[in-house]
Amino acid sequence: MEYKVPSLGGLTDGLSVQATLQDLWRSSSFRLTNSVHECVSGSDLLRQVNLHLHRFALSEITPSVRDDEVRRVAERLLRQRSELMREFSHPGCDLMDLHGAKLGSLDPSIAQLLHQNYHYLGSYRSDGLHFGLYSSSERQLLSAMTLSPFDLPHMEDALPKSIRPGEVMVLSRMLAFSWSPHNTISHTLARVVDALRKRLPHVKLLLSYLNPNLGFRGSSYKASNWFLFGKERKKRYLYFDANYVTDRNMIELYGTADLSKLRSKLGNRVTSSVQPLEPLRIYAYCLDAALRRKFQGEFEHDFEPNSKVVGS
Repeated sequence: MEYKVPSLGGLTDGLSVQATLQDLWRSSSFRLTNSVHECVSGSDLLRQVNLHLHRFALSEITPSVRDDEVRRVAERLLRQRSELMREFSHPGCDLMDLHGAKLGSLDPSIAQLLHQNYHYLGSYRSDGLHFGLYSSSERQLLSAMTLSPFDLPHMEDALPKSIRPGEVMVLSRMLAFSWSPHNTISHTLARVVDALRKRLPHVKLLLSYLNPNLGFRGSSYKASNWFLFGKERKKRYLYFDANYVTDRNMIELYGTADLSKLRSKLGNRVTSSVQPLEPLRIYAYCLDAALRRKFQGEFEHDFEPNSKVVGS
């Protein structure tokens, strides 16, 4: 099967995206502070537009549809970031050095704000450990990560025989602010692993999803010695009132992520993507060095999402 990313035309070079942001920033309906404007990058908007254009067939993505969707998504993104920047402010200068940066626990209320308003999924993961990497002054948050309990029963049989499900955690959220140094994610990954060894020494394996449909290539994972554990078929995206929602969020709210069951409850407010999606990648990291040497590169699992949850 051939996978195609929706054509964004002139948006692919980022120029039209930046022009849209500038136009919205100047408009009377967006009286935003400079810090909010700088908190929304062209790549942020491109990723969100890509995520939402998948609900259109390629033949439907005319320049008019594309431009309308860019503006709609940009307006929503700017409003989300304005909410976020009430809590965080742009540092006013480039933070180019991670020397002296400190890892600490992140308050759940701050994690929720970040997950819902800065992470591309827009959904809060409450069930886990929240970490934040702070600048040397401890005043500026650079990145955030959340580790959640292993709740992927369809992967249990694929775990190495020496590792039990209770010894696995999932890196469920990972983000860095636009003003952070370029290697902040890989640096934070290493610091979180060190902290986890001390805090939860029974944990032997970490797993994390990567979505290549949105341009993610796993560079930070590879730089941090994570390895490919397998691939999972991505059936479709879900949208509620034209905005992307996670399967997990719909399960929490309505008890299912099966589109037909959701339609029976919510009608046409719920839709799905119509374009084929490339499988998700699952990356793994063994916290024990000996296990890491033993298992690295041995896995090429193919996973299917639970049909009872997401539908057949």
